[in-house]
Amino acid sequence: MKDAIGVNQCGGCRYFHTPQGVGTVGACIRFPPTPFIVGVQPASSIVDPTKPGAQMQPIVHAYFPLVEASAGCGEFTSTEPVRKLQS
Repeated sequence: MKDAIGVNQCGGCRYFHTPQGVGTVGACIRFPPTPFIVGVQPASSIVDPTKPGAQMQPIVHAYFPLVEASAGCGEFTSTEPVRKLQS
């Protein structure tokens, strides 16, 4: 997909994924998901988190970045088949 100035847009990229394949916002899966610490929890069920010095471990979730279908980047790879040049 090309915009008015000829820059490739995310909506036409093979790495752009939306739920059920429709929508204007999707995930860019070009690179691995980015991990985020979203909280902490006791390291084991035996540890009492109320005791001083109790070990805690992070709760980590990983996400692909959300992008607009109209956005663009230097990693664009078209979903359109490649046409061979005739010699």
